[in-house]
Amino acid sequence: MAISTDVNLPRVHIPQYPQRCVRCGADPQGKTIKIWTHTIGWWTYLLWAFGKGFTTNPPACSACGRRIRMQRVGRHAVPLLIAALVMVFIWPLLDENFVVEFRKWIIMGVILVCCAPYFVWEVFFPPTIDITAYKDSVDYEFADEDYAYDFAALNDDAEWVELS
Repeated sequence: MAISTDVNLPRVHIPQYPQRCVRCGADPQGKTIKIWTHTIGWWTYLLWAFGKGFTTNPPACSACGRRIRMQRVGRHAVPLLIAALVMVFIWPLLDENFVVEFRKWIIMGVILVCCAPYFVWEVFFPPTIDITAYKDSVDYEFADEDYAYDFAALNDDAEWVELS
């Protein structure tokens, strides 16, 4: 079962990646892909726009770099698209068939149920690489377990988080 392998590094540590593509393992020919995220904390949902960003540049060949970018865009676009489709096609049906007070709660439940298969897909088929930044540390999440082990070996202060 393909589940991500997570490696934790201090935030101030500059990560060293194995000199092969993070997705296919081929020679990246000096190319990298920029991955950016917000810092996660207790205030994340309140002040999302004000969170301190974090960037890393793993090696990726041209073709894999495009795929990784599209996958990262899709991770946000697919749930929004599903929510929009539910709002367009199911919301009008609730107008006359349900009590008005419960329409918003019902539509939220329908959106979550419709998005659930995608969320399960993301768990069992994780992205090639992802990062989660905290105040003092960063979790590097790899779909390829061997790449994660090599990454941890190159970074002295790496800690295994868990297989999640």
